[in-house]
Amino acid sequence: MRSPSMYDCIRPNQRRPRRLLVHLSNYFINYSRPKTIVSDRGSCFTAQDFRDFLAERNIKHVLIATGSPQANGQVERVNRVLTAILSKLTDNREEKYWYKLLDNVEYSLNNTVSKSTGETPSKLLFGIDQRGTVVDEIKEYLNETINTTRENLAEMRAQAASKIAHSQEYNEKYYNSKRKIPRKYNEGDLVMIRNFNSTPGASKKLLPQFKGPYKIMKELRNDRYIIADVEGFQNSQRAYEGVWEAKNIRPWIVSA
Repeated sequence: MRSPSMYDCIRPNQRRPRRLLVHLSNYFINYSRPKTIVSDRGSCFTAQDFRDFLAERNIKHVLIATGSPQANGQVERVNRVLTAILSKLTDNREEKYWYKLLDNVEYSLNNTVSKSTGETPSKLLFGIDQRGTVVDEIKEYLNETINTTRENLAEMRAQAASKIAHSQEYNEKYYNSKRKIPRKYNEGDLVMIRNFNSTPGASKKLLPQFKGPYKIMKELRNDRYIIADVEGFQNSQRAYEGVWEAKNIRPWIVSA
């Protein structure tokens, strides 16, 4: 997603770091190189090839905390809408496979008026709405007739940025009004972390909510902590270190 226009480029996730780099290279050619990329901690985004790719292009990479999708709220909202749309349109019996529908879904999202900006993402990025596969001569005539100058486009983008800032402020206040004051932890504290087990076939009802022990290595801003394995109590084959929000952490309690 390109902010603040909220223009979406949707590509299938094949869990292959090199395929991701091809998609990003094509994106940079068409839309320019961004200063910052925000992502979750999926294996594609933590791979060394991906880190090297961004470092070569002087792009800052921000990884959100594990189990904190609200930290990348714009993308998560699109994911929710995308899932709902694809579930409605996909029909394998008629060869309407989800990956064949992505172009049409991308077009629909980018040419629908956003509540946050009051404009379509296409208009904020290009100055006009895109032409779709369906020929709408009246709409095309109006787009060609209405002259969107650079000044008008700059003003439109400024208004959209102001609306986004207002929406983010409102959402932050709403979130904080229902949020408990997070518990503070110190370096060296033993803790448990929420168990986001995604193993196929595993019954989540039988899994414990939290797992551990882990150690607090460092406190970060915004109630986040760097957490790592405790020496002698490694929970997986590979040594673990990650960033977690306080809401997904609990003190390690030893049974008497």
